[in-house]
Amino acid sequence: MLNAMKSALRSYHLEQNLINLAKEYPDKFIITPLWKEYSHVIEFLDSGHCWAEMTDSGSMQEELLYFPNVLSLTVRLNTDRPETIFDARGNILIPPVNSSWITTLIDEAFNRKEGLGLELKKKRKIYGQPGMVSKNIVKIVKKEFENGDANFYPWLHQRIGLWKEKQIIDYM
Repeated sequence: MLNAMKSALRSYHLEQNLINLAKEYPDKFIITPLWKEYSHVIEFLDSGHCWAEMTDSGSMQEELLYFPNVLSLTVRLNTDRPETIFDARGNILIPPVNSSWITTLIDEAFNRKEGLGLELKKKRKIYGQPGMVSKNIVKIVKKEFENGDANFYPWLHQRIGLWKEKQIIDYM
């Protein structure tokens, strides 16, 4: 767990509850330090041993749409990714009002599975099909280089036309 997560769990007096759950259900509940390799996270999400991930991260809300059996539980007052809730139907926003509210919503999510307005088995992949997003990005980048327009995110001074850099930087 990250320090911010530990701090939040302590402030809501939930840390010991999670530790107890991990001891009581070692095959169903896992608490880990931050995993060193992103591939370990993906492997676990895809293992069939994970039914939900509690997160405050925008990227995880997006990525969990591609794991049909894993629910995203976003513990925040709001989300930068409302489309994961309203359009994709694969995320539950859990405002951290108090510990009983958080645990009640987690219990409801676990017990209902397909309830709470969700259809996990039918989550929409609103960000594109797996593997195609990166292929499209490579095509765009390649085209930019071929056209000599390798300035992917112009600085403000460039966007408003104050000046344009013509110098090509050789990185190799």
